[in-house]
Amino acid sequence: MHDISICIDKKEFLNFGSNKNSHVAIENLNIKILKDEFCSIIGPSGCGKTTLLNLISGLDKIYDGNISFGKKKTINNLKKAYMFQT
Repeated sequence: MHDISICIDKKEFLNFGSNKNSHVAIENLNIKILKDEFCSIIGPSGCGKTTLLNLISGLDKIYDGNISFGKKKTINNLKKAYMFQT
């Protein structure tokens, strides 16, 4: 059993009031992190790192997929802390 399981089919930002298409920030992402395992998310600016952190922390709840923390735990029943970069 994985302690953290992240399966994001799609996270997109819609462009309301604009004729531009939506922007897909994350698509087809599957990460499984075991207990006592260390994981780093790295990549260039604009690749979705902050979006992923916002999804994991529960700050952003609009996405297609599932994020779970151990047996039957979701972001809603976990204590969490989040430090912004700025």
